[in-house]
Amino acid sequence: MNSTTGAAIDRVLNALSSSGLNYKAAGGGYEAQCGNPMHTDSTPSMSVRQGNLGAVIHCHVCGEEGKDDIITGLGLTKADLFDQPLERPERPQVVATYIYEQADSSEAYRRDRREPGKDGKSKDFMQYRMINGRKEYGLKDVVRVPWRLPQLVEAVKNGTEIFWNEGEKCVQALEKIGKVATTAGGAQDWRPGMATWFDGAAKVTVIADNDEPGIKHARKVAAALKGRVREIRIVRGAVDRPKADIYDHLAAGYTLDDLVDIPDEPTRLRSVPNPAPAPPVEGTSARQPDREPEPAERPRVGFDLSAAFGLAGCTIPRGYRITAKGVDQATGKDEAPWSRFTYAPIVVTSAYEDPDGEQSVQLSWTDRDRTVSKVVARDIAKRGRELVKTLGSAGLPAIEGDARLLERWLAEFEAANIHALPREMLARNLGWQPDGTFVSSPDTGIKLEVRYDEQRLPAQAFHSSGTFDEWRKAVGLLEPHRVPRIVIAASLASPLLGPLGLDSFTVDVSSRSTKGKTTALQCGCSVWADPSENASAISNWRGTVFAIEKRLNLVRGLPTFLDETMAVSDETIIDYLLYQLPMQKGKDRSGGYAGALPWQTILLSSGERSILSYTRNQGAAARALCTTEAPFGEDGDTARQVHDAVFANYGHAGPRFVELVRKGLARDGGRDRLRARHKALAVQFRGDSAMTGRRAPMVAVLALAEAMACETGLLPYDPLPVETWNEMFTTGGSTDNQPELAMDVVREYIAAHSAELYPGSGPEERQPVRGWLGAVKHRDKRTHIAILPERLRGILHDADYQLDAVLGGWIAAGYLVEAVDRGRTTYRPSVKIDGHATRCFLFTPTALGEDLTEAA
Repeated sequence: MNSTTGAAIDRVLNALSSSGLNYKAAGGGYEAQCGNPMHTDSTPSMSVRQGNLGAVIHCHVCGEEGKDDIITGLGLTKADLFDQPLERPERPQVVATYIYEQADSSEAYRRDRREPGKDGKSKDFMQYRMINGRKEYGLKDVVRVPWRLPQLVEAVKNGTEIFWNEGEKCVQALEKIGKVATTAGGAQDWRPGMATWFDGAAKVTVIADNDEPGIKHARKVAAALKGRVREIRIVRGAVDRPKADIYDHLAAGYTLDDLVDIPDEPTRLRSVPNPAPAPPVEGTSARQPDREPEPAERPRVGFDLSAAFGLAGCTIPRGYRITAKGVDQATGKDEAPWSRFTYAPIVVTSAYEDPDGEQSVQLSWTDRDRTVSKVVARDIAKRGRELVKTLGSAGLPAIEGDARLLERWLAEFEAANIHALPREMLARNLGWQPDGTFVSSPDTGIKLEVRYDEQRLPAQAFHSSGTFDEWRKAVGLLEPHRVPRIVIAASLASPLLGPLGLDSFTVDVSSRSTKGKTTALQCGCSVWADPSENASAISNWRGTVFAIEKRLNLVRGLPTFLDETMAVSDETIIDYLLYQLPMQKGKDRSGGYAGALPWQTILLSSGERSILSYTRNQGAAARALCTTEAPFGEDGDTARQVHDAVFANYGHAGPRFVELVRKGLARDGGRDRLRARHKALAVQFRGDSAMTGRRAPMVAVLALAEAMACETGLLPYDPLPVETWNEMFTTGGSTDNQPELAMDVVREYIAAHSAELYPGSGPEERQPVRGWLGAVKHRDKRTHIAILPERLRGILHDADYQLDAVLGGWIAAGYLVEAVDRGRTTYRPSVKIDGHATRCFLFTPTALGEDLTEAA
């Protein structure tokens, strides 16, 4: 041991050497490359020094929050940082924190191991979510996932053997010998829905704890995996001691070859059960894995719901039976005691609730040798004929004549198993959810059921393929090409809109058709999704306004990609969307369609013409960041090389980035620090005009996203300098029309605060807390909007405009109603608001536009 350090520092230095990381003596301690796998550290940024009890490590980039990742990345534990073992305190202490992740590596929840546990136990566990930096205990309504889910998904894809056992400590023991392992935590944490993550796995070895409950639980898990996995083996360790597990087995020097097989139970693990000759026992479990085996002479009855649908412990309501041929109802007749009304087994397998409180159910049925599952609104499931009509083309095994029997069966089955059926959150969009989770892909473990059929294919394109390292290597070729880098930055920046309180906006790339515009868009798309032409993540401008609004409605904090502005059928579509995009919602509609579809996105567009050439609205220039620079110049070789690479490797960087964002927001003051950093950047991009001032927050969020990704190693180059961003976007021009830009600010404010216009939208016309903004007035069958002068001055002042400076331009453009008062011309006529006459600026329909006056 080094004479100037303790045993703990020696362990840390040895771990650094084993990981191929450099360190050197400095200032009484050491400087070293960071051991956090998520931090690519080219220059030493971690300090290691001797503390009172052992080694003290700190990375100046990862901070205190990244210490656990550093320790894990070096193959150490927290105990390894102490020179001498600490005495265990009597009060429960957290000795390990296990972070459960979604398939995209975003955090789902955490589980703390405490020693000693309460009530004399040697250990216990506390489960919670991190919400705004605070622990929210309990996992009610949280979708449970297996531990090490990203590794599990990769193992299924690669055909690697997977080990299942009880407890994270056992998983870590198996990982130390190079195996892929997973767990639900304890036996009580297992959920049948977890079995779906194993679909298509080559082999799963279920390792039981060495006692009766442990073996029973192992068989329960194996039963749920039956039909999903090609080979299942149930084993226990060779240590013949009650409750001994795989950790004890390996610690005793045994190998995996020494594992002891546990006999399967054929009555519980059959793949396709045969119809029973005898009627079932009504009101009892269709499959009861927790009971002792039935006597051999007793006939096997019913249908194995666990093997077919992953349902354990469900009961069949009285008066029904399920066989492999369908669902039967008791008739009470001796000659025909059962009447069949479905032609395959069909049950409710999950219940869902979306963020708006709307409920849905998942119906599952068998179709030859496969299981079909479909999610429908609960109100449809309660109307048999509507259900048959909705799911008939999907193969629903029922006819309209039996619709009433089908709806009653599904209702009774769900009621009988209300506590056994999983109840989960249903996402209606990709991206941010109301509870702070982020759905970057339909494969994250949170059920995604989009509202419109046109959204299904684009949603399915958001997944990963290939490897992050290969994607990062390809993106490194873009270092000298600033336009593709800006597109990637915009793609990464989309999740920051919500936390920063920014509106949606457009980034447009236009140049001659052969200069790599589409390839640049594909690079940005590969951050989150499959960029290929057939994957539907990138669409084009060919379509109706409503079709494009549906595409925007798919995401909250993810980018939207529209190529080929020249393909637009009507140029007013682009004009409308440039205006509407920052409103964060679409146009109200009638005719049975949902009105005002919401979104939150950065729209990435490309074409041969600048997107601003499609609009006569001068204010549009403040809503879009546009470049006409050829993305790759004359470097066609790089464009082709990057194109091929991102087609094979995609969907990795975005989920990693958003997890960094979520962890930062979860820290105390995290949101304030993020906003302060964005504000500081925006100051550097304000320029010297109102136009550049309005664009500055948009430029700043792109620069911030790129800087964060570069600092954490997600992008392999240094961030673009401030001068480059200024050169690209911080310039004024002919479109910098202050009166029009100021009018644009007023339009956006009225659209967002229309409820503050008298008369109010409520039945009592109650005055808003901040007082009336103005009033809606009708003259000559046309709608005008009056705004109180003091409110108008405040709106403009907040956007860095002066009313006196733009008033003349508004008058010249015909935006204000002219009146005569006592022989003098005025542009502030008297208007009655809530019974009181007051002078207001009265805006014409020309100023506000047809859509806004209709909405008001």
